[in-house]
Amino acid sequence: MPSAIERRIVFGAFRPDLEDALASAVAAHRHERGPLAPAVLLVGSNLLGLYLTRLLAGRLGAVGGLRVMTFLDLARTLARAEIDREGLRAIPVAGERLLARVLAKALPDTSYFASIARTEGFEEAILATLRDVRDAGLTPGDLRRCFPKGHRKARDLADVHERYEEKLKSARLIDRPGLMARALAVLERDAAGTSTLQDGQPFAGMTRLFVYGFYDFTWLQENLLLRLARILPTAIFFPYRETPAFEFAKNARARLLDAGFASAPPEPPAAAEPMPSVAGVGVTLERLQRNLFLPLAHAGEDAPEGVEPAPLDSSLRIVAAPGEAREVLEAVRTVAEMTRRGVPLEEIGVLYRTGDPYARLIASQLAPLEIRSFSLEGRTLRQTRAARALFSLLEIRERDHERAAVIDFLAVADLDPGVLRAASEPAGDRPPASPSNPADWDLLSRMAGIVSGREAWDERLDRLARALTFRAAEAGAVEDPEVGPPPDSRLIEECHRLRRLYARLAKALDGLPREAAWSEMSDAVAGLARRFLAPAEERESILEAAENLAALDAITPRTTLAEFRRLLDAELETRGPGEGHFQRGHLFVGDVQTARGLGFRALVVVGLTEQSFPPPIRQDPVLLDTERHTLNRAAGDGHRLPIKAERLKEERLLFALAAGSARDALVLTYSRLDPQTARERLPSSYLLRTMEALLNRSCDYERLEAHVERIRISDLFPADRGLSVRDREFDLSVVAEGIRGRDAVRALFPALNRDRPPFFSRGILFEQRRWGDRHLTPVDGLLRAPSARALLSRRHGLAGVAVSPTRLGQYMACPYQYFCERILGLEPLEAPEQIERLSAQDRGILVHRVLHEFFAGLHDAGLSPLRRPARQALQERLRAIVDRRFAEADALGLTGLPLLRDIERLRIGEDLGRYLDREIEAAEAEGTDGFRPAHFEVRFGMPPPPAPATADLPDDPLSTGQPVSLAFDDRALLFKGQIDRIDLTADGARARVIDYKSGRLDDYPDNSHRAGTALQAPVYVLAAGHLLPGTRVEQALYQSVSLRGGFRSKRLDRRAWEAMLDDLRVVGRLVEDGIASGAFFLYPEKTMCQRCRVRPVCGEAREARFGRKRTDPVAAPFLDFKSRSEEA
Repeated sequence: MPSAIERRIVFGAFRPDLEDALASAVAAHRHERGPLAPAVLLVGSNLLGLYLTRLLAGRLGAVGGLRVMTFLDLARTLARAEIDREGLRAIPVAGERLLARVLAKALPDTSYFASIARTEGFEEAILATLRDVRDAGLTPGDLRRCFPKGHRKARDLADVHERYEEKLKSARLIDRPGLMARALAVLERDAAGTSTLQDGQPFAGMTRLFVYGFYDFTWLQENLLLRLARILPTAIFFPYRETPAFEFAKNARARLLDAGFASAPPEPPAAAEPMPSVAGVGVTLERLQRNLFLPLAHAGEDAPEGVEPAPLDSSLRIVAAPGEAREVLEAVRTVAEMTRRGVPLEEIGVLYRTGDPYARLIASQLAPLEIRSFSLEGRTLRQTRAARALFSLLEIRERDHERAAVIDFLAVADLDPGVLRAASEPAGDRPPASPSNPADWDLLSRMAGIVSGREAWDERLDRLARALTFRAAEAGAVEDPEVGPPPDSRLIEECHRLRRLYARLAKALDGLPREAAWSEMSDAVAGLARRFLAPAEERESILEAAENLAALDAITPRTTLAEFRRLLDAELETRGPGEGHFQRGHLFVGDVQTARGLGFRALVVVGLTEQSFPPPIRQDPVLLDTERHTLNRAAGDGHRLPIKAERLKEERLLFALAAGSARDALVLTYSRLDPQTARERLPSSYLLRTMEALLNRSCDYERLEAHVERIRISDLFPADRGLSVRDREFDLSVVAEGIRGRDAVRALFPALNRDRPPFFSRGILFEQRRWGDRHLTPVDGLLRAPSARALLSRRHGLAGVAVSPTRLGQYMACPYQYFCERILGLEPLEAPEQIERLSAQDRGILVHRVLHEFFAGLHDAGLSPLRRPARQALQERLRAIVDRRFAEADALGLTGLPLLRDIERLRIGEDLGRYLDREIEAAEAEGTDGFRPAHFEVRFGMPPPPAPATADLPDDPLSTGQPVSLAFDDRALLFKGQIDRIDLTADGARARVIDYKSGRLDDYPDNSHRAGTALQAPVYVLAAGHLLPGTRVEQALYQSVSLRGGFRSKRLDRRAWEAMLDDLRVVGRLVEDGIASGAFFLYPEKTMCQRCRVRPVCGEAREARFGRKRTDPVAAPFLDFKSRSEEA
């Protein structure tokens, strides 16, 4: 039996000192005790444990008997029997947050923290402080004892601490500090009689303890370690050098030496296989690792003038990029370059101080390059597809079944195949004819006009399905170019599928409780997820986290669905599925703390700007550093709270450890521009210290700039084409070279390379035809193929088909717009929104119906003709019709929010009342020989509307399904339409056509068809003449019926109409010939373009494009008519 337990400590750098010393110590232990002798390697993280296990296996051949543990693993091992006996369970992270929330809500109004207890962030702050206090082994009594009795903050913090412990105890839960404290107590009790352990006799399954990589401990960790060191031979491998970089570790080092640990120099490694040589370390990198943070010239002075330091080699690079995204791209470029030089991917690391935004950016840059990587922080369970789907599902009911919420879920979810089968057929016994497509579901929900509401989904999808089915059945019955193509049968199938799927979804959501016990809510959420989400490893991990929340029943008896979602969110943010495999051919990506102790041949450290690395050091808002110093002095027995200001020293140590982990190459990068504000950023002061370590002279930002590789915003590709990591960079490099050398083959390389996506070559060809040719081409809307023209004539020609004046006017406004909307059927498809007020379209429909009913009923009511004495009766009749029609629109959900609805009803009532007054004045001015309203909503060339839609507004007797014809050449142009009102004189000899306009009249000049774009008035005059033989139609009026239009009128007199009949024939010829010849060229006109619904298809620079091609003979007849009309 030895006279004393061996306790030694080895100081040095991780690589090679501590790695060599650990290998030697483990080899000596195996030699002395046997290859399977039990020993424990205590490390700060499981990742470091895996790294060391593989390192030792590579050097020693085997590591049987060596167990790798963290402090929590060790505490569980020591306290397991007692914890199991008492039935204690580990509190989940979400449970700690819930407990902090419960404590904050329970604070009395007299508490020191009462004024901030409800503010955002308080729960996290008080929880972090409690963890620090409990890690320091301080009890509520210690907090009260160490401060004066009148110290309210200490007293109330002690009360919170006490209630926290009571809650944990009553709930039979245990947190991390509680587990450590319990393990220490068990160790103190069980180890009381172990001072006489025989040499080599195990304690708790251990015969020796190796402690690796720690440079600081909490009070509980340190006491657990020191107590074990009294029983077991213990060797500590402590990262430390006598330099300012390791100042943070000095206190822990001193305490361990005071505790009796003997400092031992590192021993040469004993290895089964020789260590990889480090002879390749660059001189620059070696000098940096030796001198970092040392005083200049070791005496605070610069190197003598004229004495230049040794030149820097390529083992160190500093890169400045414009923004984090570009910075990460350069880091990835470095990784690719290192692999081409033969460095294995598993020996390369990319580190950052904080994961936001670097973890996400690195993952997004690596994915398309298929570079395999390992990351503990790159993605949490909350960011997985399964979690996003589950939270989208839970939000549906909370957001009143909003269309966006339902579609978000359907788009992101990997739906269970059984659910899809059930939704595909009513009986669910046949597989779907086509795979489900969330894009179709999104389209259908928009077409159905769904905004929100459970009932709206079923009602509107059913209505849409019936409408699509009807249109499909009727599509072949009539050849009408005004009617679009029949709906795709697949879309009809998807509509039925979506309706049935939503019905199952809504029914399941109805069964989800709004409030329940945590265990009940957990079961309900898990059941919902298992029903709708396909089985997958991620889904099961998420459900495991959800089921762990059932333990929170012991903290609060009930929860709401919103609170359950919030805490599940927090729990999943602490868990990660893990990306890739550590080493094993994978790049390491992580933060500098996680990477402590790991070694790399090549390393990139990103994010080296001020306020990022080092980050700003902030005090604990609950317990300030001065108060922590007070506690540490008064507590005694070595209890200590961490001092937040000391973290600046730790940041310096973290940078030094990161720099020291690179063997052959180190690349330090920073973003010199803030991407949000474009402001210049300061490089980290650590970069200045880096250059001082290398140059042995003081360094400012100007001197640093001389050693920085500056990536400009305009550098779209690397100077060396071989360093391109994206096809785009390579292509741009070749294109730029081709442009400089006027080499067309290289300039068009991406379009000619068959390895590139075909859309690129199509895009190049498109732009060439759009801008390169002076004549119209297919990309400009000129369809030359005979088959295309034949199809246009057959499906969209005007021969023998009635057309509306609006349709002709649209072609004359812009043939390209006509092609997009009328031929291709394109239209902007926007997400339906909650109706806040009556839309312009619905307002126009309502106004037309009011005026139709009002004027149509004047004769029966004895109020025709209009006269001033009857004004009050007329106004009352008009108001009654407005109110009734508005109530009908309101019942259909068209009028929006109540306040805006009432305002709109008043506005329409006032507008129509003022319009009626003007009509009365005009009627009295005209006298008995004037015009009187006689016919309303007179249709021609159109079938009668469905009876239910017009039951209270009978069809006018003049209406006919026969079109009105206008002969020209050997053809006849057939028109259809609907005239708002026809006025007749008392003898029926003269007539006037009225067309209501609820908006402005700026686009309707007097006695003009506006170059063929305003054809309603001339066509209606023609139609009225056909419908009223023997009656002379003298005038047509566009009448404003709103204050917005000023109640003005724009007229078309008969003489002007007779003069423009030839123009109407020319328009018919231009449109018919244009369609038959495939002439759908662009015609830009400012006011028309501003209102155009297909502007995104048309693109920009419309005037310039058309200006290059307006001399094409195809456009000549159209442009000649436009020019002649505008001159007239």
